[in-house]
Amino acid sequence: MERCSVCEGPALHYAHGLCRYHYDLKRRYGPSMKPRFPMEDRTGARNPAWKGDGAKHAAVHAWLTRNYEKKNVCEECGKEGRTDWAFQRWPESLTRNRDDYRELCRRCHQAFDVSTGERNYNHLVHRHLKPAPNSE
Repeated sequence: MERCSVCEGPALHYAHGLCRYHYDLKRRYGPSMKPRFPMEDRTGARNPAWKGDGAKHAAVHAWLTRNYEKKNVCEECGKEGRTDWAFQRWPESLTRNRDDYRELCRRCHQAFDVSTGERNYNHLVHRHLKPAPNSE
């Protein structure tokens, strides 16, 4: 039995001297068997869909989660568990600067949003939070 001419591994010959995996790569990408524009070269500002500071709320929060590790401890009350990024400079536009965010539990995050006027949660008991330190 013939083996794949690329990997020479246990995969059996499928077509043109290649295993199924390498044959599919060659059909998809040509003789190099690599994408012309690999995704690792198109992240961040190199991606044609990059919006920079014009990105929406969900996109910025997803970017923060990918690029900064959460401690899963609320910076306000110290409770351990699920936390969210809370933007501290509202009503300014969102940024990708980690210093502009605090990691808060859901309860403290909602209370913070109420205290800044960003949201109106009528069902919450209003707690006064410590003001965020100015990063200016």
